[in-house]
Amino acid sequence: MEDQEPVLTTEEKPKWLEYLAAESWQVEMIISGIAIVGTLQLPSLLYQAIDWTLYNFSDGNLDLFYLFFTYLTLAISVLIFNFIAHFLLRSLWVGMLGLASVYPKGINEKSTNFGAYYLTEAKKEFGDLSGYSVKLDQTASMFFALSFLLAIMMFCFSTFVLVVIVLSNLALLVFPDLNQTYIFFAFFSVLMLGAMVISVLNSKGFKTKPWAQKIHYRLSRRMNAIIYHIFREPVSYISLTFYTNLSKGQFSKLTFFYFAIVMPILFYIFVNSNVYFMITERYFLNANNPLRIYPQHYTDQQDPKSVILTPFIPSYHHVETDVPLFLPLPKREILVIEKKLGKYKNDPKLSEDDNLDRDRAYDMERLQRYFTIKINGKVWKKPRYYYYTPDQRLESGAMTHVPASLLKAGQNSIDIESLYEFKGKKKKSHIVFEFSPPGSNQTGS
Repeated sequence: MEDQEPVLTTEEKPKWLEYLAAESWQVEMIISGIAIVGTLQLPSLLYQAIDWTLYNFSDGNLDLFYLFFTYLTLAISVLIFNFIAHFLLRSLWVGMLGLASVYPKGINEKSTNFGAYYLTEAKKEFGDLSGYSVKLDQTASMFFALSFLLAIMMFCFSTFVLVVIVLSNLALLVFPDLNQTYIFFAFFSVLMLGAMVISVLNSKGFKTKPWAQKIHYRLSRRMNAIIYHIFREPVSYISLTFYTNLSKGQFSKLTFFYFAIVMPILFYIFVNSNVYFMITERYFLNANNPLRIYPQHYTDQQDPKSVILTPFIPSYHHVETDVPLFLPLPKREILVIEKKLGKYKNDPKLSEDDNLDRDRAYDMERLQRYFTIKINGKVWKKPRYYYYTPDQRLESGAMTHVPASLLKAGQNSIDIESLYEFKGKKKKSHIVFEFSPPGSNQTGS
């Protein structure tokens, strides 16, 4: 066990430390004010990270990244709520100090605006302004510490998941048939087993036994080092301060109440992100109802800052001779193409340029086999594809042009089916649009 520094008593504390403790609210106000502005920018950065991840990782990775971003979003939600609430509490506290300078006695029991009994009971319940100011000060400081504790813990949990993702990918290089989710749960099970042993060693039957407590401390220390790494000391200090000054029930209720308040922020951030599409089933079910029009299918209606995971055309109303159709190909689908349709193998008898030409030709052939496109219910045979990345967008994929000869004046439909499967079913998308051939008076409805 490490040597611990002696705790300073009130008499032993240097004057500069007492002064800093008394004036810490000023630092807290500055931190909260600056941090409110900074943390409100975090959701947009989170959305960008989610979208980039969605397009560049496989299904197995994305299942774990969903958990990573859940913890990260919770950490961001805690920070946003923390700095706003703390700033309001401190502002109220400063107001109380100002009011106390005007009315030092607080509630005036000699006032004739209320009965004597009412004022006496109110004074008993609320005390004077100085006492109330002290209570606000303590509440704000405790709130600030608890928020940072929870935010750091959530951030560390997300970091742990990220480390497991890296380790699982390294394991797949050696054992390609392993399931990444199983690898994660193997790591998680080891930690849970350690947590259970720690809980047993701190139970009534063991906490009084020196040998058990030595094991308890050393195991806890190693577990904390694994999960909280560089944040082990602040997490340990803050959590132990709460645990040793509050009962387990009080701390659990406080934490539960705090998260209940933070959950609406978490829900709002989640709803406005694409994180749900990291779940394979949700991505697969991102198909479309033929009776509805979806803005993500039309370039002129899309959010330019959000990744689009479904096929799209320029506009619902189209008057060109053909209709450009873009088919996104995120990493999860590229891996399906390679697995089901294979890769081109270089012919040693051919030149490098000839092999490159054949490789490109095979890529186009794979796209024709991977996608099945129907125009107004009829299969479009042998569409011509080429790889494309739309301007100012994250996505890359396949581009093709639906010829006007396959279209009719008025409403048309495009149905896209791919070899990406979930539970034996193929992924589908449905796009409807109005087409007005050149010279037609048809404007759509």
